[in-house]
Amino acid sequence: MPGNARALVGLLLLISPFWAASQDMPKGLWAALTEARHAIEPSGDGAIAGNPGNRQHFAFRDGSLAVAPAAESPGWSWGMRLTGYGTPGQVEPVAPAELHANGTRLE
Repeated sequence: MPGNARALVGLLLLISPFWAASQDMPKGLWAALTEARHAIEPSGDGAIAGNPGNRQHFAFRDGSLAVAPAAESPGWSWGMRLTGYGTPGQVEPVAPAELHANGTRLE
């Protein structure tokens, strides 16, 4: 996201609780703000995302997913890693893959 767009999203995030409470925000602007708040961002060798409504933070790295509370409420974490797939006795290993973040979608 270009710097000016990031600054605009930051400003909207600051005022959105007040604006949303009055329900005067145009529908298209609310949709864009919601998508920006849930965007998946590249980060080093993986990607990160957040869910402000649930106050959770997600990190995708090296074939794994880690979930933790947002910084203001630490105390737990949960994660998983896919190591193989198949049926009992015939599990195939997972080949390394490259992450691609696009808006709110991770491939």
